[in-house]
Amino acid sequence: MKLTRKILSRLIKESILKEMGPAFPVGILDDIDYFKQRGLDSWRGMEMTAKNQFGYLGLTKMIMRYLEPHKNKLRLDIFWNDTDITVSFSYDNTEIGETSAVEIASLNGDTFFVVSWGGTLEGKRDALKKSPRYNSVDKVFKDQGGYGPITYEVAIEYLSLQGEGLTSDREDVSTDAYNLWNYYYRNRPDVQKRLIDFDESTVGYGRHNPTTISAHRWFEIKTGFHASKMSVQYSDHPDLQPNLSDSQLRDQFIDYLKTKSPLMQVYSKKEQPFLQAVRDLGILYINNSLIQPGQEIK
Repeated sequence: MKLTRKILSRLIKESILKEMGPAFPVGILDDIDYFKQRGLDSWRGMEMTAKNQFGYLGLTKMIMRYLEPHKNKLRLDIFWNDTDITVSFSYDNTEIGETSAVEIASLNGDTFFVVSWGGTLEGKRDALKKSPRYNSVDKVFKDQGGYGPITYEVAIEYLSLQGEGLTSDREDVSTDAYNLWNYYYRNRPDVQKRLIDFDESTVGYGRHNPTTISAHRWFEIKTGFHASKMSVQYSDHPDLQPNLSDSQLRDQFIDYLKTKSPLMQVYSKKEQPFLQAVRDLGILYINNSLIQPGQEIK
């Protein structure tokens, strides 16, 4: 192999990362371009990842891209009581993102929080145009994308501190929201997942079951199947899988719920590195009280 300057540079970096320990996996080099393209210090990004033990470089990216450069104008609020939570993300006193959730219980009494509303600046753009702050907000966040998960991450970490977890809306899950939950499900080893308890005797009527209705809609989108022949009979596509029996359809749907659906999981985390990083930027408020850098989060 010919040692070009590029190859030699990568080998040196890989050697340094190996010396620095498991907090810096060699695969992290693939993300260096992300930082370089945005004028960010790639090594500082990796240092932040290790210091905060994120276990997921995307959290560092969000901090370095959205939070740290604008921290003097940002505020992240958590409004919390025992039965509901709202995480609000604001720039220059204008809300640009929010996630709200309420507590429910499964059949076996397990409690968790279900998203009741979530949105970002994009959905607020028309309303914001009437605000004198619109131009400054828009300049920073318009078309940037990628900051939507901030409120979800904070909600998951804070609920985990309370011994709870977060899951999707039970009825209406947009494509963007589905992709976010699917990423948590398939690409976040630092996030714990547990299956939501559901009544297998009623899942054949997925669109009428309050626990599985959103998963049923995405089951149809992803597989082209319906959860019961009744659904097929009254759908716009009665020819979908006509040779499957009702029991086969139901069994396939149950397997999907248990092994493939990101909407049938409750998400939590053992550690709260992102929440702590937000706190240390001096922008975290809980029930309108500023949480000082280093202060215990309760």
